[in-house]
Amino acid sequence: TDIVPMLADGVPEVSADGLVWTIKLKKGIKFHDGTDFNADAVVFNVERAWDPNHPYRQTTHTNEYVYFGDFFGGFKGD
Repeated sequence: TDIVPMLADGVPEVSADGLVWTIKLKKGIKFHDGTDFNADAVVFNVERAWDPNHPYRQTTHTNEYVYFGDFFGGFKGD
């Protein structure tokens, strides 16, 4: 299966140590409510997955972010 980025403009650039990922986002993408998809939205969702105490994390179906911990080595406070 070929991975085709839908929200990113190409594949991420990853630093040699794997700690910094640079992702160029496509322009003109909107959420269903008309809100812009932008870096602020990405940061919000990453922080929501990373921080078990994030105020909006509790609104998800199961509150489990298993894949996030697997991919990024844990959660805030671990």
